[in-house]
Amino acid sequence: MKNKLKIVIFGKEPDFNDFLKFYLKKEGFGVKLFNELKSLKQIGEQPDLFIIDSSVSQDFGFDYCGRFAKSSKFQDVPVVVLLESEEQIKNKKNQCELANILFKPVSSSLLISKVKSSLKRNNKLTNNYFKEAIEIGPLKLDPNNFSLMVDGRELQLPKKEFQILALLLNNPNKVFSRQQILDSVWGEKVIVINRTVDVHVRKIREKLGRFSNIIETVKGIGYKYSEL
Repeated sequence: MKNKLKIVIFGKEPDFNDFLKFYLKKEGFGVKLFNELKSLKQIGEQPDLFIIDSSVSQDFGFDYCGRFAKSSKFQDVPVVVLLESEEQIKNKKNQCELANILFKPVSSSLLISKVKSSLKRNNKLTNNYFKEAIEIGPLKLDPNNFSLMVDGRELQLPKKEFQILALLLNNPNKVFSRQQILDSVWGEKVIVINRTVDVHVRKIREKLGRFSNIIETVKGIGYKYSEL
């Protein structure tokens, strides 16, 4: 089951907040807005991405990045920081990933592009990220504990194996090349050989047992999930 990706915004400028909410919702994202952050408990469930406007704090939002980085719950959530000028970034290089910084004013197209690229690097957009278990016949894939249930037998999957299987199961009969799987699961900037995908698929098939044929090899291209 696919879910709407959720974005949490921190910002104090009403007009700019409205701009962000309008275009993000237009793209189908769920949006939650905070004018300030008093406690991490305020946020509630883990979002898929944070957007921090520099207006939110005297430290231009970088203090928020530091708090998220130290939180086991939020440390893997991508962050987009919106700054007024390059002056605001001085001496802040280690507090937020520079690739996720945008300078205001920002166009709606650039905003959405940055949001999507940030999600993609964190394997959420490309993988059709889901938060509820996928159940297909006797198989159940649960994102809460990276487990695979096969005929009532629960198996723990390493993260990469889980992500590959989730990618395929979420896209029935769609063929993914080895490079597409690498880009989706490992990220575009990570250097990994294509053979790595084959090794992980072999291990997944071993765990699927008599259902191993649901992952079909497409000769010369890659893999696809053939529905049961």
